[in-house]
Formats: sequence, C-alpha cells, structure tokens
Amino acid sequence: MATSRRIRQQKTALNENVKNKRDIFSEKNFVYVTYALIAIIGLILAIGFYIYSFKPPRETLISINENSYNAQDISRELGFYAATQGLSRTPLSESLLLIPQLLQTRFIYTQTQELVDDPSNNEVRLKASQLLKIKQDQYVADPSVLDSVLFEILKISDISSEIIFETAKSLIIQEKLYSIFSKEIPNLTELSFIKGISIEGEALASIFFDEYKNEEKLESLLKKYENDIDIRDVGWRISNTVGLDLPMSMNNEDILKLSEPLQIGRQSIFYYISEKKDNSLVTPDIKNVAVKVRLREFYNKAFVDNVTYVENTPDSNLTNEIIVKAGKIRLAIVASGLESPIQDWND
Repeated sequence: MATSRRIRQQKTALNENVKNKRDIFSEKNFVYVTYALIAIIGLILAIGFYIYSFKPPRETLISINENSYNAQDISRELGFYAATQGLSRTPLSESLLLIPQLLQTRFIYTQTQELVDDPSNNEVRLKASQLLKIKQDQYVADPSVLDSVLFEILKISDISSEIIFETAKSLIIQEKLYSIFSKEIPNLTELSFIKGISIEGEALASIFFDEYKNEEKLESLLKKYENDIDIRDVGWRISNTVGLDLPMSMNNEDILKLSEPLQIGRQSIFYYISEKKDNSLVTPDIKNVAVKVRLREFYNKAFVDNVTYVENTPDSNLTNEIIVKAGKIRLAIVASGLESPIQDWND
C-alpha cells in the first residue's frame, strides 16, 4: 500500500516537472525571450551608433614628426580655437583649413628653445588664464580659479589642461621670438609698393600672361585690358620681405615685373611692384608683415628636416563630423564662460 502511494507520488512529481518544462519552453515564453533579446541588441547598436557619432574615426589625418592628429583631435583644436578667438558665430567650415597651419606653427614654437628661455609655470598659467578670458584681478587674487575653469572645460568639451597649457606656451614663445625679430627691422629702409591684378576666367588670364611673357610691356597690357581686369593696392612692404600672402618670388622682383599667377577658383591673381622708395619710414603695419616673414623663414630653415606635414584630405562625411563635433565643443566652452561670473567673453 505504502509502496503504491510512493509510486503515485513519484509519477505525480514527474508529471509536474514535465509540465513545468513545457511551460518554460512554451510559445508565450519564447516570444518574451525573443523580444528581450531584440531589445538588448537594439540597445547595444544604439549605444554603438552614439559613440561612433560622438567620436569621429581615429585614423591619422595630420602628422607632424611623431605627433599624429585624428578627426577627434582636429575637432577639439577647431572648437577650442573658435571659442578663444572670438569666432563663436563664424561658420566653422571657414576655419577648418587653418588647423594644419596652427598645429604646425604651435609644434615649431614649442620646439624653439634655443633662442628664448623656456617659459616658467607661472608664465604659462597666466597666459592660459588670458586665453580663457579669466579676468586678471580674479586670477591674481585666486590662481586656483584657473584650475576650476580647466576642470569645467575638460568635463564639457574633452579639452585637457595639457592642450591649453601647450597652446599658452606656444603663444609665449611666439611673442618672445616676435620681439627678437622685431628689433632687427630697421626704422628706415627701402620700401616697395605692391599692386594686385585680378582676372576672371582662366582663358583670359592665360592670354594676358602669354602676351606679357612675349615681352609686351606691363603698362601697355594694363591699358589694353583695363576693362577686363581689376587692379587693387596691396600697400607698402619692405623690399625683399614683401609678405606671406604674396608669391615668394616677389621678394626679389623689379618694378613692373609680373609675378606668376595664383589661382583662386576661377580667378587668377598677379602681383607687381609699381614703385620703390629709399630710406622710408617703416610703419608698425609694415614691420608686422616683415617680422612674420622672417619668423616663417627662420623656422622653415631651422626645422626643414624635422617637420614633415602630411594631410590626407577627408571625405565630406568626415569633414561634417569634425565640424559638428567642433561646434559642440565651441558651444560648450563659450556657454561655460558666459555662465561663469569670473569670465567675460565679450571683451
């Protein structure tokens, strides 16, 4: 009797286990599990897409010696540059082409220690506070204010204090080098007056230049094509140091000698010296151009073997990602400044 009851209980327990297993693998539970897996996969994909969108690809776009800069680095540079240079409303696409030169210049200046003393930590921190528009009296009263601002910027824009201090150090060295070269520019020297000729359309520009090369006098050509060309005054420059914005061949040109054309879109730009004058006063604007030329010549000569500039032109999608990311950084930095009582971003 007891044995029969035990057998029935075992059969009942076995039937219940089978039933429970059937319940677990029922169609209803299968649907629930399927939906849960789909939701988890969707969440993972969404997070991955967000991370990909927020952080552009990390392939190197610009390489200067052993320093490599990818899309994310360039976004930071562009956003930081725009925020600290008063370009809060300027389309970032207009500044994107400046970034390679900014990176190269900063690298060169930070390597130029043989002519100037290495800036002290206090100098670098003070310049960083000026760069971030921290009011001077606030910084002098409490230097830790800079650390607070740097922390906020890192939190909202991924711009580290090292990037800001490196930029500040570069600016200090640039100012010291500028001062050294400025003293070498005489107050009186020979000046050249530069003019520019703009011609719309490659065909007309080619005909104009061919006639000039066939020994047609420039004065005659200017009169012949006066209705088809636009002539503008560039201004006085120190002879042999005419500027970075002009063809380097202009440094040694004679009066009324036409430069090689510079192509800007459909426009061809030619330059020439219309007159020279000896022993003339060098104004601050003229000196500024000359100093910049000499600085450029100096570090090109000093680092021509050390600095290699490589740029892989990114496609339009990557360019858009860089600009969008940079825009977020610019907005975050400017907003942080406007919200802080110790800063005035309208100076």
